[in-house]
Amino acid sequence: MQTEVNTPAKSSKKFLIIALAAVLLIGGGAAVYAMMMNTPKNQYLLSEFKSYEAMSESFDSQFGDFTDLSEKTQSEANESDTRVNIDMDLGAMGATGMEAALAQSLLKSAELQVKTQHDPKNDQGSVKLGVLMNDSEIAGAEFYQDNKKTALEVPELYSKHVYFENKEFGELMRKFDASYQGLEEMQNFFKAYDSYLTDEDERKEMVKEYAEILKDKIKDENVTEKDVDFNGESMTSLTLTLSEKEVKDLLVAYVEKIESDDKLIDELAKQTAISGGMDPTMTGAQSEKETKKQIRDGLKEIKKGIKEEMSMPKGFKQTVIINSDEVIVSRSFDFEVGPKDAPNDAVAIAYDSESKKNSDKTKSSWKMVMTPKSGEGALTLDMKMDSEPKGEGMKRDIKTKFEMVENGTTEGAGFHIWGEGDKSKSKWNLEMTPVGDMAAAELPDFKLQLEHKGKQDLDNNKAQHDFKTTILVNDPSLGGEMKMDLNIKSKTTFTDKLKFPKLSDGNAVNAAEASDEDIAAIMQEVQMNIQNFIGSNAELFQGGF
Repeated sequence: MQTEVNTPAKSSKKFLIIALAAVLLIGGGAAVYAMMMNTPKNQYLLSEFKSYEAMSESFDSQFGDFTDLSEKTQSEANESDTRVNIDMDLGAMGATGMEAALAQSLLKSAELQVKTQHDPKNDQGSVKLGVLMNDSEIAGAEFYQDNKKTALEVPELYSKHVYFENKEFGELMRKFDASYQGLEEMQNFFKAYDSYLTDEDERKEMVKEYAEILKDKIKDENVTEKDVDFNGESMTSLTLTLSEKEVKDLLVAYVEKIESDDKLIDELAKQTAISGGMDPTMTGAQSEKETKKQIRDGLKEIKKGIKEEMSMPKGFKQTVIINSDEVIVSRSFDFEVGPKDAPNDAVAIAYDSESKKNSDKTKSSWKMVMTPKSGEGALTLDMKMDSEPKGEGMKRDIKTKFEMVENGTTEGAGFHIWGEGDKSKSKWNLEMTPVGDMAAAELPDFKLQLEHKGKQDLDNNKAQHDFKTTILVNDPSLGGEMKMDLNIKSKTTFTDKLKFPKLSDGNAVNAAEASDEDIAAIMQEVQMNIQNFIGSNAELFQGGF
């Protein structure tokens, strides 16, 4: 069953982001459970729930193996071996002569190998990078972390691991730069990688809690019903109407629920801090505690903005059409939103989607138009999809375009995606298409093909996924046609027999405790090893590498 997914565009205007969030919460519905009384309100909530389930089932049929693998890697000890190879025609890029031929040969023989180990129960893990030539490693590096230490080893440069205590990171940085003002304690990346939100039961419970707010805030009189004809069938139309005050009350209730959800805020802070935080310093570092405070401050600001700054003079109105299975097959809504103190900056938003099924074939469409009150800069997001079952999977043809009209000129980008597949095998194609006033001659000929083959048996603790991506660009301004193949082969095994480095005095150096003399000796060894490496691999550098 095809259902729609609302994906609003991003905006730099805070009030517009808030309003689009309202659409997701009100229109997207989330997973509310069935009510016993068959009222229009309960029909609406039930249809949102069943549409959510249908969308989840569709997603699982295509990507379920990846989500299952991700969940298991975050709960059980595992190791993986991934190899990446790139092949491209350097001659087509203008490279000629013996050096180009040597570089081409080296590129075909080279691989990047990534080996990972992860022990979720002990928040411990390692990543080892290796550059391979003809299946033999010529250079590598290993990164290791647990809750207490962080270590790095580059055998070609230095014979020992160099490590530091996570709590001493700030002190170590000031040892090399007295003006350092960034992160004081190194975050454990492997601990941050583990998220309770990847657990399906946890997600369902969280969604149910937030859906309770929708159920409580929508009143019976907010939803009306009538019989309609859709695609030649008798169906039910349900219209949800909310005043400006009711929209604001609903949004404030959601924000307050997040404010009281310590578990969710802790998770958001953990994931955000690991990438530098919400408002990083010049060093791009921010602690989890600081990030948590900024999240809470941000929620207070959003709540204030909803109450005092946002204006939705026409409220919110949405109509859905549901079939005999109580699944939404058509959705439309419209509203106007803007800052209360600048009504001329308001934006009108209209959305329409539908899914029409004829035998096994389904035609679906999604369209959102955002029109500023000034009339300039209207943005349209438009997508159409034809789909039908193919074997155990689906065959799909998708055409998408993004348009902006400004000063009488229409500009944008379009994409055509088509292919077929299931969890274990798929092949997809993408090409760019001209949009609006853009002539076909102005658009580079860009094509991409992605193939996936998977063999997964989590009951026997193993998974293998292979990807092949081919990119073809034909642009005269860049010298003509360029083709690149990117091949990725990945194997994952679940095992308790992981081998992490032992950071003892004999094979490791604590960087924070190293004296100036120790550091000078390390740098001297590194310099000597670099010279030896260049001498041993001269052909790499002669080939332009």
